Amino acid sequence: MDPTNAMEAVVYGIPWGAVVFTSLLIMADYFGGIVTHALRRELTSSKMRDGLLRKSLLFLLLISGVLFKGFFLVAEIPAQLVDIFGIGTLLSLFGVTTTAEIPVCMFFCVAISLMEFYSILENVAQVSARAARLLSKFQRAMPPCDGEDAARNEN
Repeated sequence: MDPTNAMEAVVYGIPWGAVVFTSLLIMADYFGGIVTHALRRELTSSKMRDGLLRKSLLFLLLISGVLFKGFFLVAEIPAQLVDIFGIGTLLSLFGVTTTAEIPVCMFFCVAISLMEFYSILENVAQVSARAARLLSKFQRAMPPCDGEDAARNEN
């Protein structure tokens, strides 16, 4: 693939809007956590360091999603290699015909965004009674995990 086409594929093939939105959510959650802990008078340097480490790892995960998507856009992987372990068949069920169409970056963005949105809601619930009630209603509506069932049955 010629370098101009490769650069164009990366610039237009990666969902940059989703990447920026996810990055903003990560930063909002970090600073929201700082504000929440400061309001509750629980802010310590170790909590800030741990939070910063977690957010840095999320940024690395997001960057790896961008790199995977960039690789899939630029590399021309033969169909025989994609079909190893039946992956090609699985992808065809979702209408993906080439590796350039694999939405790996969007998957990373959606997963991280959902996690960060929930974390922001938890931060708000720690300082707001109304948000805490909303969060508890949401948590009650969720089906319990197997581990939670076992813990409830023991009590």
